[in-house]
Amino acid sequence: MLLTILLAFYALVVIIFLDNTLREGETIGAGRWDAMRFLGLGACLAWPVLLAYTIVIARFRPVPQSSRGIL
Repeated sequence: MLLTILLAFYALVVIIFLDNTLREGETIGAGRWDAMRFLGLGACLAWPVLLAYTIVIARFRPVPQSSRGIL
């Protein structure tokens, strides 16, 4: 159940940002499909996964103990 909710949230975020990127490309690029436009669309798909990965790693990684105290 939790996975379904998370996937639905991910899909919602991706759809919103893909829509914004497509509209921006239509407005600025006048319909041209260049490498930067494809890169932007790919980033819309990738950044939510990378953000979730970073949060999970930061949450579950053990904090190293320093013998010198807090720096």
